[in-house]
Amino acid sequence: MQARVDRIGQSLIPAYQRALPDTNPTKIHFRFQVIDATKSHDALTAPSGVILVPYQVVERMQNDDQLATVLADNIAEAIEKEGLRSLTAKTVKAIASDATTVGILLLGPAELVGGLVADHYASRAIDRTLQQSGRVSLCYLHDTGYDIAQAPLAWWLLAPRKPVSIDRIRMPPRAVT
Repeated sequence: MQARVDRIGQSLIPAYQRALPDTNPTKIHFRFQVIDATKSHDALTAPSGVILVPYQVVERMQNDDQLATVLADNIAEAIEKEGLRSLTAKTVKAIASDATTVGILLLGPAELVGGLVADHYASRAIDRTLQQSGRVSLCYLHDTGYDIAQAPLAWWLLAPRKPVSIDRIRMPPRAVT
């Protein structure tokens, strides 16, 4: 299973990423690791390029095209997060501190409302990021010869927490998109 995930994952890494010299700070050294994660029904991506793939996800996929969908989405997500890799802990702390200070000064007693508004916009940003990584991952699938028609089926199969027959699963928004 690990060899299958590695083979498919490596085939999906964009050519421009593979062509970057190892000294280039934007190069992501992708690594795929099959793990046991019974509570997770999707792979997890770190900005470093480590993609953790629960074996339970691999088992749900009916073919390599569906597994490639999951891996391509996580590769796209890692590339989207690439800018975060260069941020140091000190920079992140400074940004958070500044944001808190500005929020308190501007919102004062209305910080609860400000928090709700911020949550709303954060949720929309996450939705847009998922849609973007979904579009990019379809390009990766296409460019490497995988069947993009299998992508909605992969997300459909992963929608429920536990595996069930696809005819008993309501099509999730991710599959519709």
